[in-house]
Amino acid sequence: MGFQLKNLGDVLMTLPALALLKKHRPKAGVTMVVRPQTAQLLENHPLIDEVISHSFQPRKLNTLKTMRLAKKLRQSRFSAAFHFDGQQRGGILALLARIPFRSVGVGLLGVSGLKRPFLYNQKILLRPVSAPWESLALSHQRLVALSLGLEVEPDIPVPGLTLPPAALEKAQSLIQTLPGNGPLIGLTLKGRQREKSWPLEYWAEVATVLKERLKARFYVTGEESDKVLAVTLAQLVGFDIGNFCGLTSLREFVALAGASDLFLTIDTGSAHLVSTTSTPLVTIFTATNPVQWGPLARKQARICYHWALARFGLERGPFIGCPVVKPPDVIKAALSLL
Repeated sequence: MGFQLKNLGDVLMTLPALALLKKHRPKAGVTMVVRPQTAQLLENHPLIDEVISHSFQPRKLNTLKTMRLAKKLRQSRFSAAFHFDGQQRGGILALLARIPFRSVGVGLLGVSGLKRPFLYNQKILLRPVSAPWESLALSHQRLVALSLGLEVEPDIPVPGLTLPPAALEKAQSLIQTLPGNGPLIGLTLKGRQREKSWPLEYWAEVATVLKERLKARFYVTGEESDKVLAVTLAQLVGFDIGNFCGLTSLREFVALAGASDLFLTIDTGSAHLVSTTSTPLVTIFTATNPVQWGPLARKQARICYHWALARFGLERGPFIGCPVVKPPDVIKAALSLL
């Protein structure tokens, strides 16, 4: 079984590890313990036999809830637990559930140690200080590989998410509200972290140019609170933009992205969701590590601020770097992918 009690992108980054496990241990049953907001995404996934939703408050241990879940896990008699998130909550659950093999990775995200090392009986150093950065997805895969004596497979195929017909129908109903028949382009304008944002006037310039050149249609996705941003963007460009903020579940978002011709976003959960489809993707990295957090899309461009590359020692890497990412940089990448 696997524990991944962090955010959306972290959850999706575990899928290559599960693909490796299923490839070499096809008879193994895989159960994932995740937060409620991401549990729906993994339902009926080809790599996962069971999804357990665990709701909790950080730094607060609900003893009764924890004991109930641990009892449920103990009854299932799991033989091994992979702690992809490195959080002690999963370690406590696995120990109480008497899972005999409990493997955790050390060294990711700047974490050199564990708060409660006794919770695990195998600790694998995934990123020594002298080692270069690698994709978080590859690090998760390395945890499974080193635990089971396997080799990592960076290009291992990962099945897409299983989407119910209702999600596909909802996506089509939203698309039909957009006028025109040009290329369909999705946008995510902001994330939860302010430092990841990109100026709204830059988004307006990108949309205006692509509209003029391609007669493109646009829609904006996000939370309910992002609706004002989408309205402001439409006012800046002077043409209709679909405001789908707050209108889709995660699976409906994936269906919408999968029906699009291109998606443009900052580094946030949207990028990782789009990467589960075949839609080309442009991701803007203003502050975060494009190697470690780069989405898994097969056809994509990652455009990065120079200082974001410099802070992780990536100045000579393969990514597009700009002193400041400007609209022409994004437009060029978008046109190359369409």
